[in-house]
Amino acid sequence: KKVGTTAGYNWVENNIKKFIDREEVPAEKIVLGLPLYTRLWAEKNGEATSKTVYMRRVNEVIPNNVKKTWDEELKQYYVEYEQKGTTYKMWIEDVASIKEKVGLVKKYQLAGVAAWEKDRETDDIWSIINQELNK
Repeated sequence: KKVGTTAGYNWVENNIKKFIDREEVPAEKIVLGLPLYTRLWAEKNGEATSKTVYMRRVNEVIPNNVKKTWDEELKQYYVEYEQKGTTYKMWIEDVASIKEKVGLVKKYQLAGVAAWEKDRETDDIWSIINQELNK
């Protein structure tokens, strides 16, 4: 398994461009998929495993003393910490990362957004999606 983000901004934008430019899909027919979850990666002895973490549970999983760092290229927060000889990594999907991705809808004149999966989100997600789509 390759350790990394579920849907970093740069990857999402590159794929939008690919579908519009190379695949010649009309932008108004593209619906941007948004993940309402992330993955917690665990690395130990050269092996990597991951588990799904719902967006609304991210702060329950990350220890309180761990600092979140904004990654400008991915446009999401990242954490890394160690516990009992295992290194944990998470690229966080939250209101900040979703807001950035939804901004791509206007930038490329896409049809809209869809999200996977209802009830994984935090309460503020729908208002930020609505706000960004109606700018």
